[in-house]
Amino acid sequence: MCVCVSVCVSVSVCVCVLLFAFIAVTKCAFVFTGIANDKLKLYGVQFHPEVDLTDNGRHMMKTFLHDICRLKGGYTMKSREAACIQYIRETVGNHKVLVCM
Repeated sequence: MCVCVSVCVSVSVCVCVLLFAFIAVTKCAFVFTGIANDKLKLYGVQFHPEVDLTDNGRHMMKTFLHDICRLKGGYTMKSREAACIQYIRETVGNHKVLVCM
C-alpha cells in the first residue's frame, strides 16, 4: 500500500547517489529520503519524522523503532544516568579521578 504524507525535509545535506547495496524506498525530487538493504537489515531516512511538520511523525518513529529495529522503548534519561554512573564506578573502582571542566 502506498500512502503519501507531508514530511519535513532538510536539503542542506542530501543523498543523491546510492551505494550498490541499497535501494531507494522513498524520494523527494532528486533527494533519496528513504533507503533500504533488506538482506543486511539496514534502513535509513532523510527527513524529520520527529517534528510536527511531518504528518504522523510519531507513528512513523514508533513503527521504525519498535517494529523494524525491534527496540523495546525502555530508554529514559534516568536509566541513561544510572547506566553512566554504574559504568564510571566500575571503571574507576577505588582510584582517584580528577575531572576538569
